[in-house]
Amino acid sequence: MQWIKAFQDHKVDLVGDEIAKGKDQQIQILYEYGITSTYLQGIKDPNMMSYEHMSRFPNVSFHVPFHQKEQRIQGLHVSCLYKSSGSNDKDMWTLLMKINNTTKDLTWVYNPLVYCKPRVDEDVVWLSYWPIGNILDAGDEVHVDIIVDERVFVVSDCGVSLGYMDDGEENYENNTMMKEEEVIGGDLSEFKVTTGGYYLCRRDLFGSKTSTRFKRLFDDHVDYPESQGWRKHRPYSNRSWELKYNIVVVLTGVNINNKSEINKIVEAVSSLVGVESVSINSHHRKTEQTDTASLLVVGYVYPVEVEACVKEFDTTAFISSADLY
Repeated sequence: MQWIKAFQDHKVDLVGDEIAKGKDQQIQILYEYGITSTYLQGIKDPNMMSYEHMSRFPNVSFHVPFHQKEQRIQGLHVSCLYKSSGSNDKDMWTLLMKINNTTKDLTWVYNPLVYCKPRVDEDVVWLSYWPIGNILDAGDEVHVDIIVDERVFVVSDCGVSLGYMDDGEENYENNTMMKEEEVIGGDLSEFKVTTGGYYLCRRDLFGSKTSTRFKRLFDDHVDYPESQGWRKHRPYSNRSWELKYNIVVVLTGVNINNKSEINKIVEAVSSLVGVESVSINSHHRKTEQTDTASLLVVGYVYPVEVEACVKEFDTTAFISSADLY
């Protein structure tokens, strides 16, 4: 990517999340989940779309070639060229990259936190690097898809190249970045949608349609219809996209007569983003082991978030019901 330095003072229109607001609109580097991305806008340079595997469509497929023993695959360089469709629809700005190693049954769908909004009659190049060389072996079949909201974006080119390193070189990425949590090669359990499938995103892009969209993205093989990762930083500014729940959590492992302990649980749950009210059901019953009570939570918060919070204090707590309000 050395040649990109020639455009380091070039302006780009970055949008997407709070992180983009107030930023200098020069070329920026985005690092998420081990993936490195950047965007170039309104630049015509043949080097930008010069790759081993090219397509005039928003997808490209290839088989990992056999390579010399002294070389190792370090990762994938993936690029796409997109522009505005001319629509004024601003309700949805979908720009996703999907990489599927069908041989190993591994799929990642990446929704970048920040992306570039095309100007009229100008193309944008999205350049990304995926450090996944450790799961790419000769003969593996790989599919790359660029998924956009077709009302807003049009993809005209897609390209992929393999990145290699000499066997004697020090792989900095494998020694440092791969040891981090929530990166490819690290712990992505919070982003797991199905076995071998991960939705890498930190915002609720699809709202109430999340389950349906996941089924499309992962070919109906969805074990967790509401992926967990984006909940950590989910914005609540547009609640028309959110679901309001009436959640009942049964407490079994705490002394419900201990007001201090109960207050800690109520305070912790109340601090969750989107929670509107928390109350304790005064009608409790005594079992053979301990008293039980019901915690009633109302708000724009997902049941699993509430349950995880309560389990910090009562590991045996469970959700008895979670209904839409």
